Order: sequence, then structure tokens, then C-alpha cells
Amino acid sequence: MPQTKHLFADPQPLLANTLPRLPARAPDAHKGQFGHVLLIGGDRGFGGSITLSAQSALRCGAGLVSLATRPEHVSAALTRLPEVMTLGVSSANQLMGVLAQASVVVVGPGLG
Repeated sequence: MPQTKHLFADPQPLLANTLPRLPARAPDAHKGQFGHVLLIGGDRGFGGSITLSAQSALRCGAGLVSLATRPEHVSAALTRLPEVMTLGVSSANQLMGVLAQASVVVVGPGLG
């Protein structure tokens, strides 16, 4: 892969044009007003990608974030992101309740 020279080594000039466009949240805003993202993924040995995706959803402004992954990934996800509602699932039937509550569903990170 050829080396590419980037014009901006510092991201601040790019962020200066982007961040002011994001509206500030009202002081009395509630997390329930900013959507509920459900992330489904993380097969055996691939729990990191779904956890990083959940972290990204939080940083992008999602009000509520739920993570459905294999039971063996739950403790690692909760250790890294205690603010994420984490559900260990072994079958699709276990997702029915949380699917009905989500406003956005992300499927696939770490599924192979």
C-alpha cells in the first residue's frame, strides 16, 4: 500500500468545523430522549468488536445503549462499559423483549 501524505496531522482544524454544528443538550434533558441503540454481536473470541461498537454509540450521543452478546462476553463488557445495559444471549428468542424497545439495531460486529 503506498504511503499517503495527509494535509492535516492535527484533527483540530477538522473538528472546528464539525463540533459547533452539534446542538448542546438541554440541562434538563433525559437519556430517554436520545434514542435506544441495541447492538447484537460478538461471537466466540470476538467480544471486543461489539464492546467497542457499544462505546462508539455512547460517544456519538445515543441516550441508551444495550448490548446483546454471548454470555461469556458479558463480564468483560460490563467491566469496560458499566453504563451499557448488557444481556448475555444464547438464542434469538432472548432478544424479543429488547428488540421491541430499541429505536436502532446494529447487527454484526464480531460475528465473523
